Amino acid sequence: MLANKINFAASVATFCMFLGGSAQAANANHNWQLITTNDRAFSVMMPGVPKAKTEQGKSQNGVTWTSTIYDYVTPDNSEGFNITVVDFSANLDAAGFLEEQRKTEAGRGKILWQHDETLNGHPGKKIAATNGKIIWVAEVYVAGNRIYYVRYTTTNLLHGVMSAAPFLESFKIA
Repeated sequence: MLANKINFAASVATFCMFLGGSAQAANANHNWQLITTNDRAFSVMMPGVPKAKTEQGKSQNGVTWTSTIYDYVTPDNSEGFNITVVDFSANLDAAGFLEEQRKTEAGRGKILWQHDETLNGHPGKKIAATNGKIIWVAEVYVAGNRIYYVRYTTTNLLHGVMSAAPFLESFKIA
């Protein structure tokens, strides 16, 4: 039992170190393609065409929001590639929102590592976490009244090593 935990920890550490740096590898089993949106102002490489779904709502404090979710799951369900873009009717407190996002990820599992980053001058946070069965890396950026949430999930560590970096590193805000 202890040996399994040590092997899992070593695998997760390797995965996290890999994602912490730059990687140019892409899984040969994926048919990577550039996904662009004009209205949501981003581009990203995905291994398939994502399904898009839009939702609207209103927060408890009266702020309205529109969310568009772009989701692609591999045929064997071992990997998920997700971009969620949320527009709010009011500007956000970037620092407060990013801290709430960290707490949300911590509630889903154990945070393996996290760090602050920026993308095109927009503040963000990168978080890797696991619940023991699934490993995910999430990036979130605040751009005025818009949030970009980029998330890669996998149940297979080897898939993660090959697919997470090309997906996450290709994400660009226009």
